[in-house]
Amino acid sequence: MTSFVLFLSFLLTFLGMAAATVCSNLTTCQNCVTQSDCFFYVTENKCQSKSLFQENDYNLTAYVAREYECPRPGPTYSDDFSRNVAFVYAAASLGDKQQIQTCLKNRIPGAVLYKQYTVDCDLLGSTCSAYIALNGANQTITVVFRGSVGKKQIFAEFIELTVLKLKEKSDFFGGNVYHYFYTAYQLLWDAGLGKDLQELARKNPSYKLQVFGHSLGGSLASLTAFAAVKYSYFTSDKVLLYTFGQPRTGDIDYAAEHDRFVPNSFRIVHGLDFIAQVPFREDYNSTAAYHHRTPVFYGDDMGKGASFEVSPLPDPQYGYKYGDLLSHLHITYFNVDYHAFYLNGCVA
Repeated sequence: MTSFVLFLSFLLTFLGMAAATVCSNLTTCQNCVTQSDCFFYVTENKCQSKSLFQENDYNLTAYVAREYECPRPGPTYSDDFSRNVAFVYAAASLGDKQQIQTCLKNRIPGAVLYKQYTVDCDLLGSTCSAYIALNGANQTITVVFRGSVGKKQIFAEFIELTVLKLKEKSDFFGGNVYHYFYTAYQLLWDAGLGKDLQELARKNPSYKLQVFGHSLGGSLASLTAFAAVKYSYFTSDKVLLYTFGQPRTGDIDYAAEHDRFVPNSFRIVHGLDFIAQVPFREDYNSTAAYHHRTPVFYGDDMGKGASFEVSPLPDPQYGYKYGDLLSHLHITYFNVDYHAFYLNGCVA
C-alpha cells in the first residue's frame, strides 16, 4: 500500500510538471486558454498550469481561462471627459426639461435639449426616463438615461434581478438580457426615442453618438448604444458609451456581442459600489450575469486627480466579498452627490 501511494504521488507530480511545462511554453493568452490544464496569469502576462493557481494570491482578478477574457488593446479612457462631460449629462437626467437644459447650459457649451422621454416601466408604477441632446459645436447626438428613483423602483429591480432572476433570451442582443432592463429599454425605444434617434442620425450624418447613464440608466445606455449600431444608425467607430455604477445587464454572450458592436465603452465603478456587482456572479465559472468591457475602477476617493485602474479584463470582480452595502459609494461619483447635483444646475 505504501509503495502504491508513493507511486501515485510521483505520477501526479510528474503529470503536474509536464502540464506546467506545456503551459509555460505558450506565449499568448489565446493559445494558453485552448489548453484545459492552463490559465493565463494577466498580472505577469504568462501562461501557467492550473495546478499552480492559488486563489488568494491571484485575488480572483488575474485568472483567465476563456478566450473572450484575454487582454486586448482597448480605447483610451479620459478622466476629464468622464467627470466633466459624461457625468454631468448623466446627473442632469434626474431633472425636468428646464433643469436638464440649465445643467447643459452651465456645463456643456453648445448642448441643447432635444426631447425628454418618460414611461411607466414596472408593475409598481415606477417610471424610466431618458433624454436626447444635440450639440452642433462638437457635432454630437447624446442619449442619456436616468437611474433608479425611489424605494419602490429599487425594490422592483432587486426582486427581479436577484430573487426571480428574470431574463429575456434575445437573438437581437446575442444573449440573455435581464428582463427589467430589456423591458425598460424597449418601452423607451418605442416611446419615440428609437425613431427620433434614427431621424437625427439621418439628418446629421457627420455627428457622433454619445450614450451615458448611471445605475439602471447605465444598463439602458448599454442596450441603446448596442441597438444604435445594430440598426445601422451609427457605425461602431462613431459611438461612445460611459456608464456609472452599472449593474450586470446580461450574460456573457450579451457581453461579448456588446463588445463587438460598441468597442468604445467604459464602465466607471466607485470603490466597492454594491450595485455594480448586481446581479451577483458567485465565482469565476458563473457567466449568467456578466459585465461587458471596459471597467474603470476608482478607489473610495474620486476627487480631482484621484487614481484609477482601467482593467484589461471585462468582469474581474466576482464573489460576494466584493459586495458593499454603503449606498454613498453608488450615489456619489467624483465626490458629487448624483441625486442632488442637478438641483444646483450641475455646478458643484
